[in-house]
Amino acid sequence: GTFGDIAVLSFNGNKIITTSGGGALVTRNKNYKEKAVFLATQARDNAPHYQHSNIGYNYRMSNVLAGIGRGQMEVIDDRVAARRSNFEYYKQKLGHISGIEFLEEMRGMYSNRWLTCILMPSVQIRENIRLKLQSVDIESRPLWKPMHLQPVFEYCDSYVDGTSEDLFERGLCLPSGSNLGLDDLPRVVEVILKIIDLFLVTLTFVFSYLIRFNLTLNFDSDKLLLQLPIIIGIGAISFLITGSYKGVIRHTGVRDVYNIFNAICLSSIITIFLVILNREMDFMEGFTVPLSIIIIHSLL
Repeated sequence: GTFGDIAVLSFNGNKIITTSGGGALVTRNKNYKEKAVFLATQARDNAPHYQHSNIGYNYRMSNVLAGIGRGQMEVIDDRVAARRSNFEYYKQKLGHISGIEFLEEMRGMYSNRWLTCILMPSVQIRENIRLKLQSVDIESRPLWKPMHLQPVFEYCDSYVDGTSEDLFERGLCLPSGSNLGLDDLPRVVEVILKIIDLFLVTLTFVFSYLIRFNLTLNFDSDKLLLQLPIIIGIGAISFLITGSYKGVIRHTGVRDVYNIFNAICLSSIITIFLVILNREMDFMEGFTVPLSIIIIHSLL
C-alpha cells in the first residue's frame, strides 16, 4: 500500500485492467504477503500429506490470467486517459445544468475516473433517465445500494446519517468504458438532455402557475393592454429563472427558444381572450384564470 499497510485491487471484467475476475493484494510488509499467499493457497501446512491447521481458500489466479493482466499494464496510461476523457466530455455537456452534480477531484489527487457518476435532483428524474437510456439499448445503473438496505442484512444494526441512502436514490452510473467510440458519448448525452429539458420546461410552467396564483390580475377589457405584458413577462422571466434556456440552446438551438417563447405568448393571449369571452357570455361556469392557463399550456 502507499497510504496504508495493505491495498486491494479488483481485476473484474469492468475494470480498467481486467483478468476477467479476481484481483490483487499489494503490501510492503513481507509477513503480510506470505500470510496472504498461505491463506489463498488452501492454507496447507508444511507436511508431505494434506494437513490444515487454518481455514484456507483457493483464491489463486492462474498464470495465464495473470499474464493477461500484466500485459495490459503497458497500456494502463492510455486507458486512464480514455476514462478521464469520458468524464470531461460528460461534464462539459451536462455540467452547466442546475441539478446535475459531478464528483470533483480533491486537491492534490488524480482520479483514474474508472466510472463517471452523476447525482440527479430526485430519484424520479434519475429513473426517467435510466429507463430512457435502457429503451435505446444504453446501459446505466443506480449507485450501489447501501449494505444496510440489502435484504440479507435487514436485521443487522447500522450506523448511518442518510448520506448513503441519498446517494443511492439520486446517483446514476453512466457508460464509462475505455473503448467507447466517438458516437457513443453523444448518444448518452442526447438522451439525458432531452429528459432534463422536458423537466425544466415543466418546472417553468409550475413556477408560472405559482406566480399567477399569488398575483391578482384584473382581466377587464379596458386594462387588457396593461395586463398582457405582465402575463407575457411572468412567463418569460420564470422560463429564464429555471435555467431551461441553457439546455435548449446547447442541445438544439436558439430557434427552439424562440418557438417556446412564442408558445408562452400565444397561450397568454388565448387565456386573456377566453377570460373576457367567458365574462361576456358566461358559457363556462367556474372558469378561472389559473385553470385556463393550465389547460392552454398543457395543450401547447
